[in-house]
Amino acid sequence: MRTLLWIGFVPLMAVATVEVGTPATLLRWEDRGEVAVNRGPGQPVFRMVAVISWDASASRDPNRYAVRVTLPDGGQITHSLEVRDTPPSPSITVLVPADRLRDFRPEQVTVKAEVIDSATGAAVSNSLEAGIDDFSNPGQGESDEERGPFGWGVPVRIASPGAALIPSPAPNGQRFVRVRPGGTLPGFTLALSESSVDEVRKSLKDYDPRSGRSDDFRLEDGSQPAVALSPARARSFLDALGKTNPSGPSFRLPTEEEWNAAAKAGKPTAFWWGDQPTFPQGANFLGPEPVLAIDTTAPAVSTSGQRSFEANPWGLFHTFGNAAEWATRTDGSFVRLGGHFRTDATSPLPAESVTDENSTGPDPYVGVRPVLELTEDRGAEIARSTLGNEKTWERVQVAFDPDRCTVTLTGSVPATSDRKLADRRLSGLWFVSAVDNRIEGPGVPAGLLANLDSRIVARKRKTPLGKTIDELTVPVRWSPRLPVEGSHWFVNVFSPQGVVFSHPMIGGKPDPRRPLVVAVDRGTIGFADTGVRVALSLGTPAATPTDASVVSNVMTLK
Repeated sequence: MRTLLWIGFVPLMAVATVEVGTPATLLRWEDRGEVAVNRGPGQPVFRMVAVISWDASASRDPNRYAVRVTLPDGGQITHSLEVRDTPPSPSITVLVPADRLRDFRPEQVTVKAEVIDSATGAAVSNSLEAGIDDFSNPGQGESDEERGPFGWGVPVRIASPGAALIPSPAPNGQRFVRVRPGGTLPGFTLALSESSVDEVRKSLKDYDPRSGRSDDFRLEDGSQPAVALSPARARSFLDALGKTNPSGPSFRLPTEEEWNAAAKAGKPTAFWWGDQPTFPQGANFLGPEPVLAIDTTAPAVSTSGQRSFEANPWGLFHTFGNAAEWATRTDGSFVRLGGHFRTDATSPLPAESVTDENSTGPDPYVGVRPVLELTEDRGAEIARSTLGNEKTWERVQVAFDPDRCTVTLTGSVPATSDRKLADRRLSGLWFVSAVDNRIEGPGVPAGLLANLDSRIVARKRKTPLGKTIDELTVPVRWSPRLPVEGSHWFVNVFSPQGVVFSHPMIGGKPDPRRPLVVAVDRGTIGFADTGVRVALSLGTPAATPTDASVVSNVMTLK
C-alpha cells in the first residue's frame, strides 16, 4: 500500500471552463477513503485511490498535472500528483481534508475530484464524484447482516454514441445490447444477432424453416438464423417469447430508424464499414466469403471453434447480409432491411417494403432481430412485481434506468434483513445489470440519523468533583448511513424549565454494539417526575429541541 499521510493544501482560484475527457479519464473509486494515521504535524486527510485511464498523448512530466478537489461547502483545494501516479499509472491518490467532511449529514457529503493542468488550472479529465458511502464511517446496524452495503452488480456504461452488452442472456439464451439515445431517437434494447432456428422453434412449435421454399440451400441447422418468417409469424414468435416469463418484458420488431442506427453503429455511411457495398470479413452477401465454404447462412452466433463474420463496432452480428431482417414503418407497413446471403450487394441497399403481414416479400430469406420493449415505467413495474406484494414493500419506491440497466430502491422496510431479501429477489431479472439498494432499515425516521428508545436499561450515579451525575443507558438505533469518522456528536438534555445540559457523546462516535449513555447533571438540570427530554446533535450542542443541529428524535426519559 502506498503511504502519503499529511500534506498542505493551497486554495485554488477560479479557472476557465474546459471540455473534459482528455488526456485522462477517471473511472471509479478503488475503495473507501480512510483517515491517514498521524505520523507528523499537519492536517488529517482522507486518502482515496481513483482508478484512471491515461491517453497515450498524456505528458509523463510528474509536475504537469495536479488534482483538484471540490468539497461539500463548495470550496476547492488542489494538490500535486505523487510521482508514482503520473501517466501511465492505473490509479491516482486523492487527498481530502478530513475536517472539511466532518459534521455534515450523509446526504450533504459530496466530493468531486478531477485532474487539472498544473500551469493553467484547466481540467484535463472528467469529474469523479464521491458520496458518503465512499468514506469510512462508523459501522451501522447490529451485525454484518445489518451493516451492508446492499445492492449488487455494475451499471451498464455506454459511450456516446454507442451500445453496451447486457451482461446476462434472455431466458431463451439470446444476448441483447442497450443502444444509447441519440438525436431524436430514444434508447432501445436490441438483440445481438438474428434469432436462430432453435430459438424460434422453442416458441413456435409449428415453425418450419423450409416453409415457402423450394431451394436446395441448407438453412435448417438450429444455430442458423431463422428464415421464412412473415411479419405476422415474426410477431407471433416475439409474443410467444414474451410469454415465456409472464411477469417479464415484451418483445417487438425494431423500427426502421432503430434498425438503421444499430446496423450502421451510428455512422452516416451506407454500411457500418463505409459506403462500399462489399466487406467479405463482415457481411455474408452473394459472392466470395472468406468464412464460409458454401453459399449458405452463417450461424446467428458462432460457437467455440467456428469461424464467423466480424461484428460491427457496437458488437452486433450480421446486420448486413446473412438473413434479411424485418422492421416497421410509421405508416404501419413492414420493411426488409440489410439484405441476405443471396443479395448482390449495392450501395446503398434497397429497403424492400411489404404491406401484407403474411408475406415474406420477394424471397423467403428473411428473419427477425428482436427489440426488448423496456421503458422506465415497465422496468420499474416488473421489478416491483418481482419484489412481491407483501406489506414489507409498501414503503419502498422502485425506479428503473433502462440505459444503465439499473434498478434503484428507496424507502424503508420493517426489518433490516428485508433489504438483503430485496437484492436476492431482483437477482433473477436477466435484463438488470445492477441494483442500487438505498432502502433504509427499520427504526430511524426519514431525515434522522438516530432513533432513541424511551427505556432506561441501566442507571449509574457518579459524583466527580462534588457534582452529582446520573448516567442513564438507553437503546439507540443508528441510520444505515452516518457522517464520516471523526464527526462531533453531542447528547443534549432539556429540562421542563428550559435548562439545557449538553455533553460530547461518551465514546466519541456511534457504536452499534453499545447503547447510548446520557449524562444528567442533577445540580444543573434536575430530574423532575415529568422527566427530561433528550436528543442528539451533530457538530455543535443544541440550544433547543428544534435546533437545526438535532439529528435524532426527541425522547422523554423518566
